[in-house]
Formats: sequence, C-alpha cells, structure tokens
Amino acid sequence: MKRIPRLSVSEAAYSAVKQVLLSSKYSPGSRIDIDDLCRVLEVSRTPVFDALNRLEAEGIVEIIPRKGTYLVSFSKEKAEELYAVREILEGMATKLAAKNLTERHIETLKKALERQSACLKDDDTEGYASATIKFHNTIAEAAGNKTLERLLGTIYAQMEALRLRTLYLPERLIKSFAEHQRIFDALMKRDPALCEREARNHIRTTTTDALEIVAKNEKSQPEATDLVQTEP
Repeated sequence: MKRIPRLSVSEAAYSAVKQVLLSSKYSPGSRIDIDDLCRVLEVSRTPVFDALNRLEAEGIVEIIPRKGTYLVSFSKEKAEELYAVREILEGMATKLAAKNLTERHIETLKKALERQSACLKDDDTEGYASATIKFHNTIAEAAGNKTLERLLGTIYAQMEALRLRTLYLPERLIKSFAEHQRIFDALMKRDPALCEREARNHIRTTTTDALEIVAKNEKSQPEATDLVQTEP
C-alpha cells in the first residue's frame, strides 16, 4: 500500500480532531484529554498536537503551558467580540451574495428554510441547527469571496464550540426563522443594501438574546460554562 504523505495525515488529523471537539464529547471550558484523542483517532501525538495548535490559532481551543489544553469557554466578553465581528462579516457576505447568488444557491437556501420550518413543527432543535448552519454557510459561499468565507467559517466554528451541550430557546427560534425569511426575501430582490441591513439586524437581535442569557447564567451559576443556546 502506498504510504500516506505526512501532509495528508496532518490534514486528516486536523479535521478529525476538530470534529471530535465540536461534538457533544466536550463541553465549553473542559480539559482536552490528548491521549484519549490519540486512541480514539488512532494517530500519534504529533499530528494531534499540530491540529490543536491550528485550532488554537482559530480560537477554538486554549493551550495553557504546564496546565493543559481546553475547549474555549463562553463569557459575556467573548460573546460580544464574536457577535460584533460576525455582524460586520455576515452583513458584508449577504450584501455580496445579492449580486452573486446562483440558482443552486437559491435552491439550497429554499431547502434550508423548508427544513427549518419542518423542524420547528416537530420540535427538532438539532435539525433546526443543522439547517441554520447550511443557510448561513450557503450565503457565505455565495458571496464569492474566499477570504470572507474562511473568516466566517472560523467565527462559526468558535460559536459552535462555545455552545456545546446546550438548549435552544423555542421563542428565539421562531424569531430566527422569521429573520431568515426576511434575509432570503431581500436576496431574491437582489438589493445589496437591504440584504446587508436584514443580515445585520438578524445578528443584533441574536446578540441581545445571547448576552441576556449569558448574564443570567453567570449570575445564577458562576462556575458554569454551559450557555443556553440561542441560534447559530
């Protein structure tokens, strides 16, 4: 059998480690068991360490010398930083998508909205989350700017890591779905200014709800790292 190039092993390990860390195995702020990762992924420590260094640069893990490696934990300050950047980037992406949207993008967005609607009726929060990620990723792709898409991907990954093992607020999801529909309608009008405005309004309302929840959690459970999820 042909030997796998080290680069392929490194990339495969990075993808696998990231997938494990963004699963329900680890909660925000928890210490990462590197030996366990190596056993689960059946790789040596070197590619795992390489992957963790990349994930630290992306803001998904925190490596503390002589203490260990931890999945990022959620705080009010962290939430404010991420949502502030996301508002700007997502507003820009939606604005660019207004001019670059293809029929394939439109069909994907329609299916994502249909899936969201069905999940709301069935109280399927995990399905709703999956459809929402697809909705936002499609807009980022439709923007036609690889740098912007990559930056948004990093923001989304951090938010996913920060919200593990949490619950959605049903009332927030209803608002979220309505906001997504308004974004889609703006995209169909091919109006860049309207698209940016709807996208930024969506993130602002999400931010308000998220920060309110963080504040309540910090007050009632000072040591807790979990966040009641609002909407990705």
